[in-house]
Amino acid sequence: MKKISIFRTICGTICAIAVLIISQAIALILGELGVIAGFPSTLGNVIAGVLYIILTYFGVKLICCKILGVSLQEMRITKISVKPVWLISAIIMPALVCVAYFITPGRWQINNFSTAENLSLITNSLFFYSLGAGVVEEMIFRGVIMTALERRWNKTSAVIIPSVLFGVVHIIGSSLDALSTVQLIAAGTVVGILFSLVTYHSSIWSAALMHALWNFSIIGLLHIGTEPHPSAIFNYILRSDSFLITGGDFGIEASVYAISAYCLFIVLAIFMIKRGKIRREE
Repeated sequence: MKKISIFRTICGTICAIAVLIISQAIALILGELGVIAGFPSTLGNVIAGVLYIILTYFGVKLICCKILGVSLQEMRITKISVKPVWLISAIIMPALVCVAYFITPGRWQINNFSTAENLSLITNSLFFYSLGAGVVEEMIFRGVIMTALERRWNKTSAVIIPSVLFGVVHIIGSSLDALSTVQLIAAGTVVGILFSLVTYHSSIWSAALMHALWNFSIIGLLHIGTEPHPSAIFNYILRSDSFLITGGDFGIEASVYAISAYCLFIVLAIFMIKRGKIRREE
């Protein structure tokens, strides 16, 4: 396996995060310009989501060729493949968290939007915040950064460092107090470790699928929190104000329910990886 220098690893990591931020901004701007030009907002959302992935892909390709000196395939950005165990897990993980919240005291509130508004919210959630964010963030963190760190040092640093960065990056644009910031970094690190282990067992596409379905289920059309969200069709308003349950200022993705789910599937990923090693040795 070709070693990557410390300088190239650091530059590649910084550039990869910059590509994520810049691609997101450009995709959102162009999607909005499409709406201003007269396209329906549903089409604008599709444009933004697709452009987010395309711009990131070419940015990653440039980083691989010009900075890291490796191919996309070496960065685990290969043909799409998903192992069934992670397809099933992608459905079960958010379902478990939702069930845990639905048996927690609270009340439902449904926002009565028009058909056009509903379609706009659905396409925005599906194409940008679910498919777009899931694919892009996995290409960046589990594709470029994780693989570069593994080639520079070892698998342990390749799992831990991108996972911490994954949590830290989510602070950008958020208004959080100190406790919520710590809670977010902890939750982001744990779920980052999960996606890293899933990638090692299967592919970045398995991790991207889990990421995308999680986003669609938990932060898309359904909002769970202490206050209703104006752009969510379904709201489950919690009676509890415990930061462990609510996830603090960031929301339920940093809650003890969510972190417990991440840990449960980390155990599954470790089991699957060890079982695969035993089979290969046999």
